[in-house]
Amino acid sequence: MKKIVLLFLSLISFNETSNAQFTKLFDFERDTTGGYPYEALISDGTYLYGLAHLGGTNDGGTLFKIKPDGSDFTKLFDFIDSTSGNFPNGSLFYDGTFLYGMTNQGGTYDKGTIFKIKTDGSGYVKLFDFNGINGWGPFGSLISDGTFLYGVTYIGGTNGDGTVFKIKYDGSGFLILMNFDCYTTTGCSPHGSLIYDGAYLFGMTMGGIGGGGTIFKIKTDGSGYVKLLDFIGTNGSSPYGSLISDGTYLYGMTRQGGTHLQGNIFKIKTDGSGFLDIFDFNGNTNGSCPEGSLVFAGSYLYGMTLEGGFSNYGTIFKIKSDGSDFVELWDFINTTDGRYPSGTLFFDSIFLYGMTYSGGSNNEGVIFKIDTTVIVGLKDIIKDDNFAVYPNPVRDNFTIVAPQKATIEILNIEGQVIKKVKVKENKTVIDISDFSSGVYIIRAQAGIGITTKKFIKE
Repeated sequence: MKKIVLLFLSLISFNETSNAQFTKLFDFERDTTGGYPYEALISDGTYLYGLAHLGGTNDGGTLFKIKPDGSDFTKLFDFIDSTSGNFPNGSLFYDGTFLYGMTNQGGTYDKGTIFKIKTDGSGYVKLFDFNGINGWGPFGSLISDGTFLYGVTYIGGTNGDGTVFKIKYDGSGFLILMNFDCYTTTGCSPHGSLIYDGAYLFGMTMGGIGGGGTIFKIKTDGSGYVKLLDFIGTNGSSPYGSLISDGTYLYGMTRQGGTHLQGNIFKIKTDGSGFLDIFDFNGNTNGSCPEGSLVFAGSYLYGMTLEGGFSNYGTIFKIKSDGSDFVELWDFINTTDGRYPSGTLFFDSIFLYGMTYSGGSNNEGVIFKIDTTVIVGLKDIIKDDNFAVYPNPVRDNFTIVAPQKATIEILNIEGQVIKKVKVKENKTVIDISDFSSGVYIIRAQAGIGITTKKFIKE
């Protein structure tokens, strides 16, 4: 039986899970550190802070901090069911003293909580328990206008279809600003975080009359609700992440829909006009199903896809705000670097930091960073006429054409290096007669750039 042997040819300077642009900082271990993180990291200038969705002492998730170089990982808090809530989603918000966040479940009514905690892990306070009528299952992160914190719940509220709410930093003054209704024009099931432009809160729902969700805005007192757009499939569907703004346009992504039904990147003006589908994901070539949000870094927007790419474990990409110059920067391959990046990147002016939901050494997620000062794309340098692998199909040996002094690594599908060869001439014969049929990855180190080739081992 013939099986495809996929050969991943990477000309980025690798050393296991690190090269000039990508570095794996940390492997989660569910029982001790927590695992399966969602969303983005934040920073107080010294540490990065984040939430693990599962694991820890009570298997209800954890709150942690880590230095940007990957050192000094510290578990600050273990979530536990009714006492504090469990299964945190989203990111944290930092006011200079406390970190604020939400859990998706747990608390007094098992419908989620809002909490705050100091950066050393002390001073934990449960600020609020969701009970269903006031919301149920908060997703995304809290944001602030300086007086109130604002957020959304995926379900619950008067109609059971989700809410927009606000609450003061001390847990007082809770108020529902919006009760969504799937059977009206408001949309329903908001996901991701809100953003604030000084006048309106902007957000997205996953459901609505159009079938694929909505974009909306609302004032901070609950008035002035406006539905800006219905997603209907062709223009995107099921947005999981949040919007970002450059002052003129809002930018976001949908998880499904678009030309190839794999999700898209779009922009729209804050009054609802000028919608543009600026990029459509197509699966293996450039990624699919983005669940996080975009981030501005220099002249590009950066983001991640949950799936797609070479191994179908997700990608990192950059694109200009007009939709031009899309570049796939990284293909996740599981053990070495993680898989299924479901959240959003954090940018500190030099590095992009992110997490994967699973993969890594323990298959429970990783933390990584990318150096934007040396960032390159998958096919920036290597051309088909100076890099090749043949014959196809192959039984025992194949020839690789590559620059001299390149290092060739062959990995299994779990990302483990099983063979390494140093290239001394332009053409090198590599023996794979002892390999079992299956999927493999070839990685070549010699300069900058990434390309891929497919082969059949008979």
